[in-house]
Amino acid sequence: IELEEIERIDDANKIGEVCYADTGPPNSVIILKILHRPDDLRIGQPLVIETDKYLYYSLIFRLYHASNDLAQKFANTPFTGLIPPTQIEGVRGSEFYGLADLSCLRVLPNKSQNQLEYQEVMRGFDTIPPIFSKGREVTKDEINLIYRKSEFSDAFGTLRGFEYEVPIDFKSLVEKPYGLFGRTGIGKSILNKILCLFILKHQVSQLLLFDMQGEYGLVSRADGTKGLAYYFFEKIQIYRLSEIDQKDKTVDGAEQFFIYKDNINSGDIIASAQSLNEPSINTLIQIENLLRVKEIKFDNLFDAIKNIEPESYNINKLSLNALRNRIIRFERYEFLRNRSDAKRKDSIEHMFAKLQEGKSIVVDFGRYGINTHLYLFIANMITRRLYEMYSQKEDDSNLPPLVVVVEEAHKFLKPGVIHHTIFDRIARETRKFQLT
Repeated sequence: IELEEIERIDDANKIGEVCYADTGPPNSVIILKILHRPDDLRIGQPLVIETDKYLYYSLIFRLYHASNDLAQKFANTPFTGLIPPTQIEGVRGSEFYGLADLSCLRVLPNKSQNQLEYQEVMRGFDTIPPIFSKGREVTKDEINLIYRKSEFSDAFGTLRGFEYEVPIDFKSLVEKPYGLFGRTGIGKSILNKILCLFILKHQVSQLLLFDMQGEYGLVSRADGTKGLAYYFFEKIQIYRLSEIDQKDKTVDGAEQFFIYKDNINSGDIIASAQSLNEPSINTLIQIENLLRVKEIKFDNLFDAIKNIEPESYNINKLSLNALRNRIIRFERYEFLRNRSDAKRKDSIEHMFAKLQEGKSIVVDFGRYGINTHLYLFIANMITRRLYEMYSQKEDDSNLPPLVVVVEEAHKFLKPGVIHHTIFDRIARETRKFQLT
C-alpha cells in the first residue's frame, strides 16, 4: 500500500481513536491513541468517544507514551533534533504517539437531546466502543446533559480544559456512601469542608464529623480559616475529648466528651488496634461472650480482660497477655469513666438528642489530634452506638438523615478489621435507618 495514495480526511475536532476498551473488572478503561501532541491534553479533561450508536462521556485519568524500541534507540542521539517525531510516519501512522486512559462515566444514545429519557442519561459503562471510534472534545450541550442542575445543586468546581462550573446535587450525594481520594497534601480536607458547608446549606442531611486537627469547629486550629460553626453556629454542637476548664467559657460552645466503659465492645478495640492477630481477636471475642452471658462478673470489657483467670475458661495465655498490653493505653484517657451507680447519660446519648433537635455533631479531638489509634476507636464506637440508636427507631419518620464523615476510612476496611467494624455494615446497607 502506497501511503501517498491514501487520502487523509482531516477532522478539526478529532483528538484520537480508540485502540482498546475494557469494562472490567478489575480495570475499567478506554484507551485512546492521541492524534497530535499529548501535552495538549490534561488529566481530568472531559472527552467523548463518538460512535453511530452511542456517546461515551469520559474523563482522562492517565497520559503516557507507549513503550517504543525505536524511541529508545533514537533518544540521546544527534538524530532527535533532525527528525521531529511527528514527521516519522508509516502505514500505521506516526511511530511516536501518546496514549490516554479514559474513565467512562456515562453511555448516552447518539440522538437528539429532546428524544432522551432520564434512564438513558443515567446509563453507566456497560458496553465498549468499536476499535477506531473517534475521540473528540465534549460540547456544552453534552456537559449539560451529564451535570444537571436541581433544587439542591450548587456549582462545585470546573472541568479541566473546559470552562464549565459543575453542579452537584447534594441531596442525591448524601443518599449513598461517597469518598474523597487523593495523595497527601492535595487538599482533601479543604474540599471536604466546602462539601459539608453545602450539605448544611441545602439542609439535606445532618453531619457527624470526627475532627482530628480541629478544622471543622468555629475556627481551624491549623490555619485559622473559618470552620462549619462559624457559618452555622446554631446548627453545630461540638464535643471535645481533651479536658475543658469549666472556669473558662468556651467560645464555640463545646461540651466535654465522656463515655462509660461498659459501652465499649470488641469491635471498637479491634478497629483501634489494627494489627491484632487472629488468636488475640478470638480471645477478645471469647471474653466478650463470657461477659455477655454473665459467666464472668466484671463491670466492663476492659476489667474482664485485665482480671480474668485464663486457666478457668481455657483462654490462651499468650493471646491474653498481648491483648492486655494493647489496652494499657486506654487507662490514660480521662473521658473513659466507670458507670458505678451514675444515672447521667453519656455524651453519645446526648449527641442523639442533639441530632433530633436538628444539630450536626463535631467531635474535636483536642490534644489527642495526632493519636490515630484513638481516632479509630472513637469513630467506630460513636458511629456504632448511634447506629444502634437509629436502628431501634427505624419506624420513626422524624429521624434526621445523618452522614458520618470519617478520615482515614480505608483503615476501617482492612482485611481482618472490616468485619468487626460498624462501617462495613453501614456501607453494605446503604442509607438504611437514614444513616450513611
